[in-house]
Amino acid sequence: MKYLILFVVLAGCTAPRANLETGRVTPRGKFVVGADMRGNIPTKTVSTLYDSLSEGVDEATAAATGNAPKWTGDEGKEKLAKLVDTLVMFSLDPVGWGFDIRARYGVYDGFDIGLRYDSGVIVGDARFQFMGPLGGGKSALLNRGNRWFGSVGVQYSSQDYKVPLPVLEKLQDLLGYEFVRKDIVVPLAFSYSFGPNEKYGALGFGLVYNLGMIKYGFKEELVSQLFENTLEEEGITVPQDEKNIHAYGTFINLKVGFKWVYAVASLSIYYQDYGKYDIFGIKTTSLAGLTIIPTFGVMGTF
Repeated sequence: MKYLILFVVLAGCTAPRANLETGRVTPRGKFVVGADMRGNIPTKTVSTLYDSLSEGVDEATAAATGNAPKWTGDEGKEKLAKLVDTLVMFSLDPVGWGFDIRARYGVYDGFDIGLRYDSGVIVGDARFQFMGPLGGGKSALLNRGNRWFGSVGVQYSSQDYKVPLPVLEKLQDLLGYEFVRKDIVVPLAFSYSFGPNEKYGALGFGLVYNLGMIKYGFKEELVSQLFENTLEEEGITVPQDEKNIHAYGTFINLKVGFKWVYAVASLSIYYQDYGKYDIFGIKTTSLAGLTIIPTFGVMGTF
């Protein structure tokens, strides 16, 4: 039960990277609205450290407030490194579920825009259709019959990281941890229509690129409260850093329904190497691996 709660409350920490759109963009003058639930399941996660994390955060709080001996030496640095390692890894790629509502509008033939509210994050995007029928007897740049569609898009989102898990939120406040993430996602989507113009739905698939621009750091005056000596005497350097993270993925989705209402499901898989992160000059930590994003929802067209 504890890990189920952990899985759910981390919903708002993940970058919006689900792919539910097909190769066909929203027809000109039409609206599409929907609601979805998506997961974020990294193959490398620190959820197994949760049992010892709570005890470590309580010990750090006691040291910072003077209710326990201050930390010093290699033992103190190891305690700090373990806590910060967990905090940074959770913020980079947490496990969790998210919920979103979204709307799209067909601005022009072969071009639409979208807006999504994804677990506290506002996401904007635009798509251009380069293959398939556009309606009204028009066709996109490429034509492979009236069932095949293709489009490319660009999506932008930004979020300030605030840990929703109480023990990690306590640690974030204790160390003055700040983490800001901006994401640009570029999906290339193809789909095969079930009936003309996706009357009964479609099967979609494609590739996607994600550029994550990350900035993180800690407040030196708060970290220093944990130690008996100054941070300089302890050989501790408080990190402030910015990184660009590249992730590459593929996806498949299914849209099934009739005319106005459809059920949708998607599975996206990303590989990313988040690189190395300085942990106060004590150690470096790295995070790389696959992230699996299953998504389920409903959508309506009018």
